[in-house]
Amino acid sequence: KEYFHYGFIHSPNSIYKGVKKVLPGEIIKISFSKGKVLEVKNKIWFNLRETFLKNSLNNNLPFMDIVEHAHELILNSVKSQTFAHAKIGSFLSGGLDSSLITAMVAREINNLETFTIGSEDLRYDESMSAKKFANYLGVSHNLVNFNDINIEYHLDYISKAYDEPLADSSSLATSIVSKLASSKVKAVLTGDGGDELFGGYYRHNFGLKIWKILKKINYKSFTNNFFKFIDAHLSDRIFHSMSKFGISNAREKLTKIKNLNNITNIENYYLYLMSNSLEIKPFFLKEKDFSKIKLRDIHGLTDEDKLCFWDQNIYLPGDNLAKIDRMTMFHSLEARAPFLDADLVTFMNSVRFKLKNKFGAKSIIKKIHSKYFPKKLFDYSKKGFSIPLDYLMREKLKEWSFYWATYNEHDLFDISIIKQMWKKHQSGINLAPDLWKIICYNRWHSSC
Repeated sequence: KEYFHYGFIHSPNSIYKGVKKVLPGEIIKISFSKGKVLEVKNKIWFNLRETFLKNSLNNNLPFMDIVEHAHELILNSVKSQTFAHAKIGSFLSGGLDSSLITAMVAREINNLETFTIGSEDLRYDESMSAKKFANYLGVSHNLVNFNDINIEYHLDYISKAYDEPLADSSSLATSIVSKLASSKVKAVLTGDGGDELFGGYYRHNFGLKIWKILKKINYKSFTNNFFKFIDAHLSDRIFHSMSKFGISNAREKLTKIKNLNNITNIENYYLYLMSNSLEIKPFFLKEKDFSKIKLRDIHGLTDEDKLCFWDQNIYLPGDNLAKIDRMTMFHSLEARAPFLDADLVTFMNSVRFKLKNKFGAKSIIKKIHSKYFPKKLFDYSKKGFSIPLDYLMREKLKEWSFYWATYNEHDLFDISIIKQMWKKHQSGINLAPDLWKIICYNRWHSSC
């Protein structure tokens, strides 16, 4: 049930009955004697919650002092993670985080190899931005085009790489670019953790402001009808053009905002937006007792800081890091994330969100970024290693997707509801994220 809400399973839970995951920041020590287990001890070596709760003097520092110290910590992390006896490269998606890490790595390594994926679907293509960054840095840039790839091979890779279902559709792009990178290097540095640490997600900023405005409006029927009108009368071309202003997947975001109209507290706000579902609940399950992740509250923090804590505690390890770790290692490649250095995380979590984002979203990273690149190179439209999943399910992968969406050997689903979802998606209403959860679960189940 947790999986079908969020697309992953939060630790310590797992898909297997009686099996628990080791928590982030946890060490488990098992003592043996003559083949028998004598003792099992668990120890938390890094307490994420405490990094947010410290009464830090850092919040009294001038903004530029925080920028300089963050810059120094990121540099130290990059330097420590570029040490290796084998060749190291960098993933370069074209966004703030990966381009900053790549620029720092380029100063440490000669003849750096960078890797990215391109797409003919401009909603998801960052290859031109990545190429501009690579050319400016003078690195050896490697591009693989999504449209030239045998997608079904990589769909098979995904089902083999994950030992439990994970419905992050960017797994496909990650597999493609990891296979390319593994042919030239043994490890890559990535920008993972930048959004969670520096407050870069839509839900931390614009989404939260919109939700708080909606809460103050009493006429919910009016706002629901207003959003429906916009969705019905604005063309796909207009929604796609919004990516130029940093708003990717604008139609899906509008659907999310419309559903926020019925959410009343910050916990449910986070759980809904953290999920990649466009539907609020997985109604296709026969069992209607929907379970939710229990969020640990941190008293005394702003809503924005709570969102960053929950993202670092739940979404980052459960989805992003699980995806990048498993897909890279499946292709015999090691991924390293400099933003997740313990000293950097401890420092940045001690600085309140309002100060971190003094001049807008990810103010600190943007200031550091400007030391490495001229402003004209960056357009601030965030896409990452994403794929046009909605179109694939209507075209190239239509038959494959329908087969796996309606597979029901486990008898968990109401297939009539899934067929209705499928029909809606084929008509142009994007339900790809919800259908993808079903498909990934079924692919995993069939391989058990």
